[in-house]
Amino acid sequence: FDLGFREDVDFIFQNIPKEVQKLVFSATFNEETKTICSEFLDKPNFVHVHQAEITPESMKQEALICESSDKIKLLLYLLKQHQPDCALIFTNTKLVASWLLYKLEKNNYNVEMISGDLPQNKRTRLIGEIKSGKVKVLIATDVASRGLHIPQLSHVYNFDLPNEASNYIHRVG
Repeated sequence: FDLGFREDVDFIFQNIPKEVQKLVFSATFNEETKTICSEFLDKPNFVHVHQAEITPESMKQEALICESSDKIKLLLYLLKQHQPDCALIFTNTKLVASWLLYKLEKNNYNVEMISGDLPQNKRTRLIGEIKSGKVKVLIATDVASRGLHIPQLSHVYNFDLPNEASNYIHRVG
């Protein structure tokens, strides 16, 4: 609901007969999403299924804090040290993602960018290219991170900290 699809959701719900049962599923629900659901659902029930383990124990996680001006240097260092087979780098905005794309290309990385406003056919092509190994590094915004499934992924870098904790789960999930 809150990722730029509100018009689509409005259209769908306006065209479903009122007497039809409606169900909404989401990996994460915040209060704003609950409010929006309440607009469309009559006496909604919210069922929460909590996972005992949000991120697998086998996943190595590190936090490196630095000045904003040093983030690109740190990322370049980490990419050189890790030599990832397949990496995903998250930013909070398309502007930062575009800037990062430029910087990584200038440093000879095989990199592409995916954002929420990317047409579906191009999104599908880019995901196929990273899965096939043609592209080694994919830069993504939070909006674009929803629904990505890349089994070959060896590294996830958060160039920017996510604005909401639940976005971290989508990023590393």
